[in-house]
Amino acid sequence: MITCPNCKAALPDWAKHCQFCQADTAAVLRPKQDNPDPEAFQTPTWTMAAYYAVSCLLLVSGLVGIATTLLGARKDGLGLFDFVSLVFDGVGTLVGIGLLLRLEIIRGITNVICFLGILSGLRFLAFGLAGTLFTSWGLLVVIYGIVKIAVYAFMIFLIGETDRYSWR
Repeated sequence: MITCPNCKAALPDWAKHCQFCQADTAAVLRPKQDNPDPEAFQTPTWTMAAYYAVSCLLLVSGLVGIATTLLGARKDGLGLFDFVSLVFDGVGTLVGIGLLLRLEIIRGITNVICFLGILSGLRFLAFGLAGTLFTSWGLLVVIYGIVKIAVYAFMIFLIGETDRYSWR
């Protein structure tokens, strides 16, 4: 804080004129400011690389889901489950594209989508654990659920980390 030479009011360090008496404060000595390390406000390189890698993973995962649904469709057309799968995979694809393009609206809703993805991973984990009792594929479903939970949780972390820093 600085003091106005005319009315003795306390003013912020950056004030060029007194807000009360309009006196010029350019000649007033300012307290020495510590210059922060410019590196402290930059996004770490690994964070941005991981952000783009997970964004690409979400995009590819959505595209693969769409392709497998369409290729695995029955001859008589798509069923209700197929349509639901296409919607979820389509949203995942759009989220991946939006994250790669760094669209703020997509970044804003991605945390909600990732939370739903974590819930879906927990569902796979529960079904996989139940499936290990009766089938051999249960362990694969458990692993898939764990990977899904980890990827979505990591994306939430990355969005938080990249929000701390300014976009270039």
